[in-house]
Amino acid sequence: MTDTLTVDRTETYAAAVAAFRREAVEALLAGNLETGVNACVECCDRHVAAGGTALDWIGSDGRQESYSFAQMQALSAQVANLLADQGVGPGDVVAGMLPRRPELLALILGTWRAGAVYQPLFTAFGPKAIEHRLATSGAKLLVTDTANRDKLDEIPARPKTAVVRAAYDAPLTPGDLDFVSELASQPFDPAAFAFSFLEAFGNKATTIKRLRSGTSNKSDVGGVLQTNNIHIKVAPLGEVTSTLAALKASPATTRAKAKFILATDGDTLEAEDLIGGDTVACAYADLSDHFGLFLPLAGITTVKQVRDSTFDIKATGRLNRLYIQLLNDNPDWGTAARRPDMNHFMARLIFCFFAEDTDIFEAPDLFTDTIEQMS
Repeated sequence: MTDTLTVDRTETYAAAVAAFRREAVEALLAGNLETGVNACVECCDRHVAAGGTALDWIGSDGRQESYSFAQMQALSAQVANLLADQGVGPGDVVAGMLPRRPELLALILGTWRAGAVYQPLFTAFGPKAIEHRLATSGAKLLVTDTANRDKLDEIPARPKTAVVRAAYDAPLTPGDLDFVSELASQPFDPAAFAFSFLEAFGNKATTIKRLRSGTSNKSDVGGVLQTNNIHIKVAPLGEVTSTLAALKASPATTRAKAKFILATDGDTLEAEDLIGGDTVACAYADLSDHFGLFLPLAGITTVKQVRDSTFDIKATGRLNRLYIQLLNDNPDWGTAARRPDMNHFMARLIFCFFAEDTDIFEAPDLFTDTIEQMS
């Protein structure tokens, strides 16, 4: 005979009601019920100090990822900054049509952090159901993924759309935002910088996951070390130069055969190509202007004579957006079979920018003017 436990739910509920004290509940919150609370702070930020895991995720393909409260706090802050860049403010509506993946939680928390209203759109909805809900809510931004993006083609009056894309997904629809790339471009976040930097150069989610968990991160100075690639460390404010020196002297840098070292405090940034000897020292905000130095991280080899020349750094600043757009429009260019062609193409572009900026071409702006005429 099996014993069963009988619970008098009415009595339990009544006891809870009798014992309820608003002051006791409010004492658990970071905010104040009189002046207001922020759902993101209550669900995420107030748990950061205690540590612990905010999300354990298993994808439909078996991939597993784990995020701490600190990591979710950083991601949601980036989302809030992205929303502000898109003109989303307190009280505005942000719609999300995403499967159950980490970006969904980051989007919800980031929307709350920005003081906006999150509108869920189930991925099973068809175009008409989506159109009705977007029109009713007046959503200012819609975030979806590649698998659901086609449904929006039948909705002419849709809001600005951001798409969560996997590596080498179908090209973006003109006018859409790449959600992950936009997040990576948001203001400096010490906890997320190294991973956002590596993600921007084409590292897969599984690679980032192993580095986050420490499985493949063998840094001996508290940074992020990717074998055969780069050793990165976020420095205390004003200590970028000494941190870069520590990275260079690190035995782990040598053992891992890192090609680059990089240190930043969010204000300034210094990096060195340990193979070619090139260095960068710039404001953090100007990092995109020096994208050319790090092209080998994306599998693109450049001509050393061009790298060593004094060609305008603004030319390399354009390469980041150009490289991503080329892969968006030509996904097969990212395959191993086409990589040599991509290398040659990018090297020729760099030379043309160099030739234009140093007046090798006979007429001013000859290269860019020709491109504009042919586009």
